[in-house]
Amino acid sequence: MPDATQLGEATSMRIEPLTAAIGAELSGINLGELDPETGEELRAALLEYKVVGIRNQFLDDAGHVRLAESLGEPWIHPMDRLAGVDSAEPSELRVKSDHQLLTDRWHLDVLYAPNPPAFGILRAIDVPPVGGDTMWANLVLAASWLPDDLRGQLQGRFTVHSVPDTLVNLKQTLFPDFDPQIWRDNLQGVRQPLLRRHPETGEEAVFCVGDASVDGLDDDASRSLMAAVTEHATNPSVTCRWRWRNGDVVIWDERCTAHFAVRDPWEGDRVLRRLLVEGDCPVVAT
Repeated sequence: MPDATQLGEATSMRIEPLTAAIGAELSGINLGELDPETGEELRAALLEYKVVGIRNQFLDDAGHVRLAESLGEPWIHPMDRLAGVDSAEPSELRVKSDHQLLTDRWHLDVLYAPNPPAFGILRAIDVPPVGGDTMWANLVLAASWLPDDLRGQLQGRFTVHSVPDTLVNLKQTLFPDFDPQIWRDNLQGVRQPLLRRHPETGEEAVFCVGDASVDGLDDDASRSLMAAVTEHATNPSVTCRWRWRNGDVVIWDERCTAHFAVRDPWEGDRVLRRLLVEGDCPVVAT
């Protein structure tokens, strides 16, 4: 990775890597007033470091949307679109440490959509002083370190994804009059390559971790292969960890990272708001 002087030279933006593997903290940048030149450097840093965090931004929803627009098309979550939502707005993630969501494990977002998001943008509204960190893993570096035997098992293979029942149950609380079977019928059986080609950088990346069904394998073989992939791709050597403060914004490249919302016993609510940027249909890495 380049050092902090190689990017951000044309503006006042400064870059401090979080680890040698992934992630950077940016400073000297106001996300609420991005000029085109700074926007280009922000994107370059994001593509290089995969995850970037910026402190003391305190964006409102309109600023959050403008930031997403600087990176692409703000994405309406496919479940929301099916329920009739016609504009992309940040969604609130308000949880206590005893939540029952599936975010406290390594995962990629919305793989049950044919075109998963390109970028994720989280901003911290009200977070505990300690606890509730988020971790990211560099799936490009993980792909480059694949042993030959594991690489051979991944090449040309696809995982199969459907919207999880836990998310259907959560969305039902937001859309109580909507038939949940419509979500299940429309967001199932989506195939994603286990190794994808990044559309901007050309890099090869692992593109699934955690529990997933592998097309063409039985349940036991799928579990065994995905356990090996996850252990390899989330090794601490390819990760970084962000400790949240109110006003933080973190942006990550959904096409080549996995993340893990740490569920340690923090006090009170942890409130963030998230907006995704539309992605493309993944291309198999060959």
